Amino acid sequence: MSAGRNTINTTLRCGATAASIAQVSKIKSYPALFGSRDALETTDLEDEMQTFVGGVQQVGGSLDFTFNHDMTAFGSYNALDDNTIWELDFGASGVDGKFSWKGGCSVEINEGAVNGIREMTLHIYPSTKIYPEAAATAFPGT
Repeated sequence: MSAGRNTINTTLRCGATAASIAQVSKIKSYPALFGSRDALETTDLEDEMQTFVGGVQQVGGSLDFTFNHDMTAFGSYNALDDNTIWELDFGASGVDGKFSWKGGCSVEINEGAVNGIREMTLHIYPSTKIYPEAAATAFPGT
């Protein structure tokens, strides 16, 4: 059994090609990457108990990342297209895993409060499955 790992050095990177991906801003939080699969009911009228098989895996519509307000990052994210390559690296240089996908995004400035921190949320809309490997491996030749 392995020991737990902390979130230190978790980075989100993106780019037009696998070779060009780079970190745009430091993230404060990241979403669940692999949602549960739909349960497709296979029960028929002769069964005494409901039965199911796994269906399509869900990610919840968008992958939402939170980071501190930064107008340069805001502009950079708004300039990205729907075919952007994303990579989430766990640990320094992804030593604890790398996860890659393609998709578009939108960014919003979050609400504020007295004595609060200005934050932004990046919503990424995946257009491919999420691969448990580096972008260069998941999307070779891009």
